Amino acid sequence: MSSVTQRSGSKTRGYHRKRVPEVTLNMEDLRYFWDTDSNLESPINVLVKLVRPLTVPKLLWYNVKVKPYKTKITNNGYSVFVTSKWGRTMPFISDGPLAEKKFLFYNMHFHWSDTNAKGSEHKINHEIFPFEMHVLWRNEAYKTARKAKREYDGIVIMAYLFEVNTFFF
Repeated sequence: MSSVTQRSGSKTRGYHRKRVPEVTLNMEDLRYFWDTDSNLESPINVLVKLVRPLTVPKLLWYNVKVKPYKTKITNNGYSVFVTSKWGRTMPFISDGPLAEKKFLFYNMHFHWSDTNAKGSEHKINHEIFPFEMHVLWRNEAYKTARKAKREYDGIVIMAYLFEVNTFFF
């Protein structure tokens, strides 16, 4: 299961965190959760009060510790992209909300700002986060990312929202 974490008043080791209900990011259910009039377009504002638990099989991660033989980091002025190449064994995800489909690692990229008050593309309860990472996975049924991007089940994007904390020791 996937889960969403949001800021709250309870303090744990310098972080303000509260665990909210576990949810599966299922496309039909996301239409209900998102505060948007668009057809699943970015940016997305997840309204936690509308999130409801769903039970699905566990998402499985394969070969995530296998090191690539080549990695390229590109800064296009808006984001930093990380792409990698593997030999025969590359990272992929399967099962869970993806059913039996296999999604291969495609790339990851980052969104940030020069201040901690903005930066993320997506929001939780209208809150903008200072930093966001997207990890993209391509459905192996489509031989290229270009083809996968044209299909509704071609790309899975995992978004990670980060907070910045200053610790003084």
